[in-house]
Amino acid sequence: MLLFALAKPADAAPFFAARWPQVAVVCDPKGRFHQDLLRSRRARFWELLRPSIWRRAMAAKRKGHGVGVPSGDAWRLGGAMVVASDQVMWKFVAKDFAEHPDLAAVPRLR
Repeated sequence: MLLFALAKPADAAPFFAARWPQVAVVCDPKGRFHQDLLRSRRARFWELLRPSIWRRAMAAKRKGHGVGVPSGDAWRLGGAMVVASDQVMWKFVAKDFAEHPDLAAVPRLR
């Protein structure tokens, strides 16, 4: 497994070392992977006014999660993909900051 983080190495290394140390992480602070391969877009400032964004942020805050200090391209929307050999098996591209992938939809690879 390989993760691409929208962060600088100095920021991503301690985060992933504490949460998922066995997984390799490629740091992509400019978001080139997200832009070129996932085709994710950059959010616009006015999108932060959407109620869905604030509901998700408040729910995360109640669970003890916070945004922290932004690193890399903080406006690039996230995404994920599963690639086996040279074929994309599953892909998710967020439409806004509140959207997260349905991990139950991720195909299991053998």
